[in-house]
Amino acid sequence: MTAGRSSVAPGSVLAELQEYLLGTFLRGSRAGGLTGSTRVLDSGLLDSMAMLELVVHLEETYDIRIAADEVTAATFGTLGAIALFTAGKVSGA
Repeated sequence: MTAGRSSVAPGSVLAELQEYLLGTFLRGSRAGGLTGSTRVLDSGLLDSMAMLELVVHLEETYDIRIAADEVTAATFGTLGAIALFTAGKVSGA
């Protein structure tokens, strides 16, 4: 993310998440299979180490900090929830 940017659209975060997950954890999968409603925490899509890597990726990409207690079913349950949470963190909400 460019320094000084104060907002990002959830749709942009979702697209970036899809690209990151496909390139890092789901090689050979199709982007169409990952949507905003794709379950993350309870589906087995990512194991605990992959979730940690995803959190670090979001922190580094969007220059945000994510506390352990923020990684919940409400904020990380689906790709759409992650995108909304990340966009909110970027904008300071």
